[in-house]
Amino acid sequence: MRRMRIGIDGKVISSRAGGIGTSAFNLVRSCLCTAAGHYPQMEFVIFTGPHTCAEGIQGTNCTVDGRFRGIESSLLRHLFFIPRGLRAQRIDIFHGFDHIGVPLFAKVGRYVATVHDMIPLLWPQWVTRKHRLVVTAAYYRLRQQVDLVIAPSEATKADIVRHLQINPQRIAVIPWGCDERFQPGGDPEHFAAVQQRYHLPAQYLLFVGTLEPRKNLTTLLHAYAMLRAERRGRDLKLVVAGRTGWLYADIFDTVKTLALDEDVIFTGFVDDDDLPGLYRGAQLLVFPSLYEGFGLPILEAMASGVPVITSDLASMPEVAGDAAILVDPHDPRAIAEGIARVLAEARLREALIQKGLARARCFTWESVAQKTLELYAALA
Repeated sequence: MRRMRIGIDGKVISSRAGGIGTSAFNLVRSCLCTAAGHYPQMEFVIFTGPHTCAEGIQGTNCTVDGRFRGIESSLLRHLFFIPRGLRAQRIDIFHGFDHIGVPLFAKVGRYVATVHDMIPLLWPQWVTRKHRLVVTAAYYRLRQQVDLVIAPSEATKADIVRHLQINPQRIAVIPWGCDERFQPGGDPEHFAAVQQRYHLPAQYLLFVGTLEPRKNLTTLLHAYAMLRAERRGRDLKLVVAGRTGWLYADIFDTVKTLALDEDVIFTGFVDDDDLPGLYRGAQLLVFPSLYEGFGLPILEAMASGVPVITSDLASMPEVAGDAAILVDPHDPRAIAEGIARVLAEARLREALIQKGLARARCFTWESVAQKTLELYAALA
């Protein structure tokens, strides 16, 4: 049986790379486990970056090429170093996970690129100029270099077709999975440790995500201020969990303007091991983002038995199905009313919890891995 060499760009395989890093880590780990039993002819090579978390993803047929740990620049990696690595490792299929995607020139074998979203084209004002220029150039190069594009949602696929004019037949939709660590209940001692570490109250409203404009936190803060003013929030604090991204100053300015300094808790970056405990104490997740390629916190909250209120835009209705309250993210009153309903109506809350648990079970990393490996096999 002919061996098939699969190269994986490990630059974003890191617990500190947000949803993209989490998805890449879980996908690679699940692919290694699944391939060991069903695709023994596949061999994997992970090309590291400075922040690659290789622990836990090595497998019987996996090599970690550590020569690229010191190369921070994605441009240099894909101009010079990754093409050399592909030849040296005799790679048949290369899968790129970050926004650069695949090597710029000197194509070796077949290329697969995961396009997580189209933010730099759809919302250029939300990213830095350098990021916009680099990623936009990479997007347009996909039409020439990539044999297959993987999108995490039908909404993202539609954006790719519309803005890059890539043939829909070259795009496969494979939704992300939800890690089994997210479950109702959990270890009380772990929750107590998380609670102490991040100075959390016993119960709270929760937002999870990077602090940047598209996450729509200023509108959420206005909605939360309405609830506080009308005394409809059970005096719950709002916990905002996530690291700062870019253009985040308005968020902290809004907290001061609305006099919410004592009511909003910013945790900063939350360690991946602490996330299950963070969800455990939440009365509900409020995720009113203006745009997401997928929206992993929706599933994580549902799997944890936490009701979800999310946006009715982009991929979020697709991920949430009928298991969440969908609101207009531009309307703080609509967000406030959604929160108030879930807090006040016990039957609605229980229905959302049960639907959410069932919904989350539909998204597994084993299924993601199986579909991805089938695509590799078809390409080869």
